[in-house]
Amino acid sequence: MAARRRDSSKKSNAPRSDALGPISAPETSEADPVGPGPYTTGRFVVVHRDPTSEEGLNRIADAVGLSDVANSADFEDGAVDFGDVEGADGIHFRELGVSVYQGDPGRLRALSSVAGGDSPVELVVPERFLFIEADLPLLPDVGGPVSIDYLRGYRDSLSALIDLLSRREAPDLPLPPEAEEPAEAAEPQAASYRDTDHATWGLQAIRVLRPDGTPLTRFSGNGVRVAILDTGIDPTHPDFSGRRINSRSFVAGEPTVQDVRGHGTHVAGTACGPRPYGVAPGAELFVGKVFPANGGAPDANILAGINWAIASRCQVANLSLGLQVGAAPPDPLYEEVGRRSMDAGTLLVAAAGNDSNRPSIILPVARPANSTTILAVGAVDARLNIGSFSNRGLGPRGGEVDLVAPGLDIFSSYPDPVRFRRLPGTSMAAPHVVGVAALYSELNNGVGGRPLWDLLLGTTRRLRLGRLDAGDGLVQAPLS
Repeated sequence: MAARRRDSSKKSNAPRSDALGPISAPETSEADPVGPGPYTTGRFVVVHRDPTSEEGLNRIADAVGLSDVANSADFEDGAVDFGDVEGADGIHFRELGVSVYQGDPGRLRALSSVAGGDSPVELVVPERFLFIEADLPLLPDVGGPVSIDYLRGYRDSLSALIDLLSRREAPDLPLPPEAEEPAEAAEPQAASYRDTDHATWGLQAIRVLRPDGTPLTRFSGNGVRVAILDTGIDPTHPDFSGRRINSRSFVAGEPTVQDVRGHGTHVAGTACGPRPYGVAPGAELFVGKVFPANGGAPDANILAGINWAIASRCQVANLSLGLQVGAAPPDPLYEEVGRRSMDAGTLLVAAAGNDSNRPSIILPVARPANSTTILAVGAVDARLNIGSFSNRGLGPRGGEVDLVAPGLDIFSSYPDPVRFRRLPGTSMAAPHVVGVAALYSELNNGVGGRPLWDLLLGTTRRLRLGRLDAGDGLVQAPLS
């Protein structure tokens, strides 16, 4: 990748323990001294009041004593090379107006002291980890030995979830209503859909294909740019081989987008793979690898992917990832990131999360899907019942499920040698929505952002499910 390097004349060659570089997800959820709450990295994130102000960046650097901050504007297509910025004091994502800085407590206090008023700093929060939303219940069906690195990552993620659930106190969560009214004008539940040789049940349910493979919509996402921010993709997969895929890795130490976990390849297949399982096969695919080969990813990786999607003029981006935060209000960081993305014409669509175990355990929508500026997607099965794992809109201020999509027994692409696999999860539901978004964007001259949000929610199929579980209903593709 060709990149314009930042001025490194002040950069020291001495090793620094606080330098930007690879960071591993914790095995426990102990709070970090830089900020309260679980799963913090020890770094902090700054939201700038004016995203494009160089003067503001300089004021912050002077106030905090930063001498070496990388800027996404210095990289081709805004795609930060994490190998190139290792050792820097921080990274500024220009399209978002957000920076990630090293977690020196003195720096944090200095930044907090200049926040507010006419300060260039709007918000300072600790950086946290996020996890892919489908790696907890499943191990890869690879037909052979599983790598020790994958098992460690699986163990870390599972341990983190067990730790969070074991420490959850009932008063933290509002009790779910026992008999919530279904959405207005709900349609009777259909008989169970099923996969055929020509169309997955999911594409039938969302009005893309008939069971015999006959198209129900004439749109394919042609001319629309779709970003998948996940574990990468298997570019050698026969269903993607020969297809132009714009790809970048935002994982330090992993320069390629090769998917060793399978999640990203499956998600990309549902959103933009070929039919009978891909919703928008004509869309231009942008794959950002934001998760390492094992474990979770820090916010910096996710922000780098979103920044690249905006710079690449993607109309919609898929975030099948999250972190369960209980009944906490929406994260102000992702509230602002979602808002700025929409203002730039990129709609963020996120999985609502798989933390529930109905009927005994029903948990709120996970971060960042609980943000009011990010479209949250729940999962339904082939009978259009809510998935047992799908989270509910229980947040006191925001945190709703906006709509639902097929998310159980979803057939899609998977890395070789398996090639195809059926997976459950809100991670599988979200790309159905992203694919449909691409169809509506094609229909409406490449629209993105808030207008695309309104199109999706204004065309759903009402279900006999409560709004807390299903939002406005089941996503539906535009008819021919």
